[in-house]
Amino acid sequence: MRSIRALALLATMTATPLLAQTSASPVAKKIPQTSLLHGETRVDEYAYFRDRNNPETIPYLERENAYTDAMTAHTAALQERIYEEIVGRIREDDSGVPVPHDGWFYYSRTEKGKQYPIYARKRGSLAAAEEIYFDQNVEAAEFEFYQLGGMEVSPDHQRLAVLVDTNGYEDFVLRVKDLRTGQWLADRIEKLSWGLAWADDNATLFYMTPDSAKRGDKVWRHTVGAAREQDELVYHEPDVLFNASVQRARSGAWILIGSGSFTSSEWRVIPSAMPAATPRVLAPRRAGIVYEVEAGSGYFYIVTNEQAQNFKVMRAPFDAAGPAEWSEWLAHDPAVFIEGVMALKEHVVVQQRRDGLRRIRVTDLALLGPQATHEIEFPEAAYGVSLGGNSEFVTKTLRFTYSSMITPNSVYDYALDTRVRDLKKRDDVLGGY
Repeated sequence: MRSIRALALLATMTATPLLAQTSASPVAKKIPQTSLLHGETRVDEYAYFRDRNNPETIPYLERENAYTDAMTAHTAALQERIYEEIVGRIREDDSGVPVPHDGWFYYSRTEKGKQYPIYARKRGSLAAAEEIYFDQNVEAAEFEFYQLGGMEVSPDHQRLAVLVDTNGYEDFVLRVKDLRTGQWLADRIEKLSWGLAWADDNATLFYMTPDSAKRGDKVWRHTVGAAREQDELVYHEPDVLFNASVQRARSGAWILIGSGSFTSSEWRVIPSAMPAATPRVLAPRRAGIVYEVEAGSGYFYIVTNEQAQNFKVMRAPFDAAGPAEWSEWLAHDPAVFIEGVMALKEHVVVQQRRDGLRRIRVTDLALLGPQATHEIEFPEAAYGVSLGGNSEFVTKTLRFTYSSMITPNSVYDYALDTRVRDLKKRDDVLGGY
């Protein structure tokens, strides 16, 4: 709850005039550092603060903290009252809606007084016994800071890979847990960036490393149990304007490696069943052209802005040699902005925006003509909706979260064939509403 207490302190600082600074007020030492950027010489007297190992950095921050504590000591009771009010509006013992995946049900829950979520699952049905496969409270107990940068269960649901940051610098450490025994394996790879993906063999992991500017630029292939020195570089993005990424497609058939800037993008694919294969480029990068890739049933669905300011959706066979073999699946519409696409085995779901509101467009791939497509209807004139918790590729159920100014966050399962929605959970509003 440290961040909530920080909010409470901030509230008192803005609500109560601070006392005049005294001679005890800390003054940071000036250590000029000159750099050349875009032909201009710049002098930064406080650049050393970027280095936590500099002997001036931590002692000065500790003096700042001590000074803050002293100057706000008279608000201690008010801080506690504000803190209790904030906590009183949060359900501390809560549970997310279980997400079905290959016969398992995955969910996270929180317990009163604990700062972090507990990740659990059940097999076969929700009536089955709970298995806690990752308790972040236990793992974080020995650290002052603890952040998860990624969590991926292997395709056979027997291994867990996590990226953990314990210093706040997003220097992630990869660890692998055997979910059958509950024991952590010897694998430990440090100084990583965001991004994890399992291959079909349940032994090959793709991960990323950053450059000196914390830009994810390299994708590596690791075999569980092998030394890091044996890991192979799969892709390197040398252009500092591009950030790389890696993920496993929802269908499970592909490893997707992306590289994008604000105005251009490029995607590579590797069959999940052939993790040692050379990545194949779907479309070379071009200035001003961005695209995103989703693997469906027999096709890649590609959202692109090429000759489509509001984006359009193209479709490409898995073996297409390039954009020349793509075909238009959803045309550009100047009145509709396409935000993304989700491909399932028998349906394609498009998230789009029209008249300022987000819409969810569903197409049944087994049908033809206008009757194949419909938009999910929502009851209020103004609302927010987002897709989430859709881990399965072979499914006829779509999960989304809906809310409005008078409707709390509500999680629904929507039957794609019958168009019937089932409310799974609605957030409680505590403290009076």
